[in-house]
Amino acid sequence: FLGTGKTTVLKHILENKEGLRVGVIINDVAEVNIDAKLIRNSPSSSGDATVELQNGCACCTVSDELFASVRQILDLALARGMPFDHIIIELSG
Repeated sequence: FLGTGKTTVLKHILENKEGLRVGVIINDVAEVNIDAKLIRNSPSSSGDATVELQNGCACCTVSDELFASVRQILDLALARGMPFDHIIIELSG
C-alpha cells in the first residue's frame, strides 16, 4: 500500500477537523518515521497528539506496542482533561 495516499488523507482530515480533537497513532516500518514528522510539523495538528509506532507491522510484530500506544494517547487525553473525538491509526504499507 505504499504510495496510496494514506498520509495525504490523514493530513486532509487534520486540516478539516472543524473543532474536533483527533489523536493520531502512526506506524512506519522505515528507520525514520517520515509520516509522523510530516504530521507533527503540520500547523493543522496543533492541539492534537501524535504517537509513533516503530519496529514493524502493527498487526504482527508490534501488536503489544499498538495497544500500549492507544493507552498512551488515552492517558494523554485524560491528563489534559480533554478526550479525543477520534483516534486515527495510520499504518504504513
